[in-house]
Amino acid sequence: MKTFTRIQPTTTQTVGEAFKRSAVIKRYQTEDGEQHEFTTFFSEELVSVLVVAVTTDNKIAMTYQFRAGPEKWLYDFPGGEGEPGEEVEAVARRELMEETGCTPGRFEYVGECYEGPYINIKIAVYLATDCVYNGDAIHLDEAESSQGAELRFVSATELFAIARAGDLCVTGPFALLFDYLDNLRQEELS
Repeated sequence: MKTFTRIQPTTTQTVGEAFKRSAVIKRYQTEDGEQHEFTTFFSEELVSVLVVAVTTDNKIAMTYQFRAGPEKWLYDFPGGEGEPGEEVEAVARRELMEETGCTPGRFEYVGECYEGPYINIKIAVYLATDCVYNGDAIHLDEAESSQGAELRFVSATELFAIARAGDLCVTGPFALLFDYLDNLRQEELS
């Protein structure tokens, strides 16, 4: 297995007009002297979270919105980005409330996952259980509202069907909580 050692210069370029994002060019050298260049996306300092939120009646709160990369409507777990230095759990709690109006009875950190091989974002995943829904607490940001993002509550059985159909945007949280979600699904089927 090769060892990749990061070398300079790293260059960052801002792209996009309405939704500015970073393209980060990273350079590495391996022990055999070969140099490798990779174009990655999003700031390396970005804090990102996703929350698997389960209500008191065992429904899973999901966002349903258009995703420009695959050019289709996909389900996703509520979440978003914080600012560099912002406490990760605070970002997760805020995003959960803004996107779903859910207040959790229990809230716990599960682990981390990555969205893709050329995405710099490390996603912190949380499990929120015994969530109580309050529609008046939802405050979608301007982009989510203008793009028609919807809140949907699905059963664990439906979530498995969504994942099997390829309609789940980020699968890392599903994988991290597979056993928990599968137990919910087994309870539904019994």
